[in-house]
Amino acid sequence: MIEEKLARLDVAQEQDLKEIEKELQALFLATTGDLSQLPRVAVEENGKYNVHQANDGNKMSVVIEANFDDLVPDNFLYFMENWATCSTVLNPMIISAIELEPIQGYNVGKAIADVPWPLWKRITMSARYPIINFRDNEHLFILSERGAE
Repeated sequence: MIEEKLARLDVAQEQDLKEIEKELQALFLATTGDLSQLPRVAVEENGKYNVHQANDGNKMSVVIEANFDDLVPDNFLYFMENWATCSTVLNPMIISAIELEPIQGYNVGKAIADVPWPLWKRITMSARYPIINFRDNEHLFILSERGAE
C-alpha cells in the first residue's frame, strides 16, 4: 500500500503543470461556456449571486456568478497577485494561508480553513494558474490541487 502511494506521488511529481493548466482551462470553458445550461442551485441577495453546480461522477464544479455594477476585472488583480494575504481577510473560514515553494514556475499555496464538522480544519495545497487578459478585459484565476501534491 505504501509503495502504491509512493508510485502515485512519483507520477504526480512528473506531471507537467503546463498540461494541467491547459486541461483546467478547457474544463473551465466547458463548464462555464453557457451558464444557462448549468443547474442553478442557489440565488443570494436578490440575484446578485447565482450559484451553479455541475456533477460528473465524483467530480463537482461550482461556479458563482456575481453581478456588481461597480466591479471590473482589474479590481481582482491585487487578489490574484496577493492570494495568501488576501484570503484570510476575505474569507473568515480561512485561518491561515501561506505561499510555498513554486513548482515548475507555478505558485503554490497552503490554506487551512476552520470549517464545520465533518470537514474540520480542512487543509488544501493548491497550484495557482493566473492568466491576465485571458480574453479581452477578462482575467482567469484557477486554483487546483492537481499538481500540488
